[in-house]
Amino acid sequence: MQNYQQELQREQAYFEEILALVDARLEKKRASGRQGRGGLLTSQKEMWDGAAHSSADFDAAVELSQYQEELALRTASYLTDVEEVQTLERMRDSPYFARVDFRESGEAEAAGIYIGRRSLLDESTHAVRIFDWRAPIAGLFYRYERGPAQYEAPGGTIRGDVSLKRQYEIKRGRFEYFFDANVEITDEFLKKLLAKNAPSKMVSIVETIQKDQDAIIRDSQNELLMVQGAAGSGKTSVALHRVAYLMYRGLSSGLSSHQIVILSPSALFSDYISGVLPELGEKNVQTLAFEDLCGRVLGGDLPQMQTKHQLFEELITCADAGEKALLKAGVEFKASQTFIIMLRRLAVRYQRRLVPFCDVLYHRRQLFDRQLLKERLLRRDARIPAAAGLQQIETMILREVREENKSRLEELERFARRYPEHAYEVPAFARMLSIRENRLLLARIRSFTRIDYAALYRRMFHDKNLFYALAKGLTLPENAEEIRRRTDALPAPAPPRYEDALALTFLKAVLAGCDAYGDIRQVVVDEAQDCCPIHFEILNLLFPRAKYTVLGDLHQTIEKEAPPAFYEDVRHILNKKTSTLLTLSKSFRCTRQIIAFSGRFLEGPSGQECFGRDGAPPEIFSAAGRDLLDRQLAAFIRELGAQGYRSVCVLCKSLAAAEELYERMGASAGAALMDGTRPAALSGICIAPIYMAKGLEFDAALVYDADDVHYHTADDKKLLYIAATRALHRLALFYVGKPSRFLSGGGQEDAL
Repeated sequence: MQNYQQELQREQAYFEEILALVDARLEKKRASGRQGRGGLLTSQKEMWDGAAHSSADFDAAVELSQYQEELALRTASYLTDVEEVQTLERMRDSPYFARVDFRESGEAEAAGIYIGRRSLLDESTHAVRIFDWRAPIAGLFYRYERGPAQYEAPGGTIRGDVSLKRQYEIKRGRFEYFFDANVEITDEFLKKLLAKNAPSKMVSIVETIQKDQDAIIRDSQNELLMVQGAAGSGKTSVALHRVAYLMYRGLSSGLSSHQIVILSPSALFSDYISGVLPELGEKNVQTLAFEDLCGRVLGGDLPQMQTKHQLFEELITCADAGEKALLKAGVEFKASQTFIIMLRRLAVRYQRRLVPFCDVLYHRRQLFDRQLLKERLLRRDARIPAAAGLQQIETMILREVREENKSRLEELERFARRYPEHAYEVPAFARMLSIRENRLLLARIRSFTRIDYAALYRRMFHDKNLFYALAKGLTLPENAEEIRRRTDALPAPAPPRYEDALALTFLKAVLAGCDAYGDIRQVVVDEAQDCCPIHFEILNLLFPRAKYTVLGDLHQTIEKEAPPAFYEDVRHILNKKTSTLLTLSKSFRCTRQIIAFSGRFLEGPSGQECFGRDGAPPEIFSAAGRDLLDRQLAAFIRELGAQGYRSVCVLCKSLAAAEELYERMGASAGAALMDGTRPAALSGICIAPIYMAKGLEFDAALVYDADDVHYHTADDKKLLYIAATRALHRLALFYVGKPSRFLSGGGQEDAL
């Protein structure tokens, strides 16, 4: 105890030193900010005072341009000061969270390495007082217990011994306590953190990063890093911390925020994770859903596409077994490698046979022969996409037309003079005739120089001979003809189905190329198990120079079966020089009881480990009728609120079911509907379809309509697994009639 008090005094003294350093830096930066703001206002006034005289005065215009340059520099400097003040204010609240004492080989004493979210330099001594958690030396805290350790520094591997690992609780600028960490104590600390209520948005985990998570975050050897992670293992959080780490390394390697893209499953999920990177001091990283990516590629070429969530809803709510089987077969086929080959063949055939070239005539004179135009397209530089090659041909034709147009105008003027009624407007009348002629000619030219991707795609299904010619030598599904006819029958102006929009995106990327993302260097793909080969083929076309972090859980697919070789397929498609597959098997989200219960919804052993936090066992409630079940649900929600749980999600199988429940009891229960059309509050009570809640977590998850009518297929079983693993502390299932066949043999059942 005496030793602890002595150590506590030393630690508090160090903490006071750090606060003094931060306060001094804060005052300096605030003063700089005030001065910068004053200078900025002065520059703005001087610029506008001089602007009135610049419009007709060349020298004054040059002077104004110089004002603008100075103003831009002052603005950038001021914003930098403001940002640093915000960083220092956050640092003052909690400057560091850990310490590791490390003695390098050959040194007599160990050095105390303090670790925080940001580094802090003592400007008077140039000593680093706090190391950024992403610094190489900080890896000692995450990867090693006391004993031999090493880390990679710019000059090579540094070896030595760790003699102390210590963690701190510092909140709102107050030093509360510390403890010397080992595996057992750290686990207890983490259990206490996990026992708290779920935050409304994902937060950083720098204080509790595990060894296997740190290996993923700091991996810099692989161009393709794949992570198979159990539900609640921290996949997404680890990926975001990896982005922050890569940006930290980017200070030396040149990677910046605009060169990173995070592909998330939905806008809702993007909002949920939006606070992590700013909390870590990073921002301006693009977060997109795949639909956003398709929309950017396709642009105005087609109406708004069906979303993945809308596709899930369609499949989940389809009552006709045959219809649902055909829908699923169509989605699977159009996302497969077989169909990708057919689309590539279509792109080649289009250039060789399907471009509707025609002779270009201008006033009864042939300017270009159709065969010569075709040969020009086929003989272009192979690096130039077909669409760009056709655009070059259009430019060439129009250049010749402009030359011919000069003599044509003279001829049209002679023609106009034959009519007395146009005697006073001959030039204008001739120009009008020329414009009409050229408009018709331009439309004719663009009929073969501009690609109608949607029409080409529809032609693939409308022309039966073309479809099977493209499929020659390939193995098609048994119902390929039904899929072809069904696709051909879809109305052309309607928004394309999700799988057709993916195919169109791929087709356009092949024919037109896409250089809009040429500077992207790192792509993070979350919830990858719901992606198919065509998703990764599209990514490969759009981000050819990028490295990838791909995260998924093969147990959490929706309305599809992830093939055993899923990650091998990803490796083959992205085709990077170095790649690896790592596994996160330990779940930190659910209690031991919830993990054990959710295991019944998996086929075979999951390999999932439980962190070991205990809680209430899952409960199963039944009722004689719908009204009674609703009252029972409302009573349970009130009970959870009384027990202090802040986020409760009622999970329905579909959005349609969630909307029905919301209409019946949403207002009276104070619940919000999660439907993807509005920002969703993840605190309080919400009603949501299971597929929208994937990746999110709540204090309590309540599965509604868990009967055998709603949950009896293999796909339903996976939905139940996803639903059960949303819960941090409490899980309950409610049903009327016969319980789902997957619920037998567990839980506390109240038959009411």
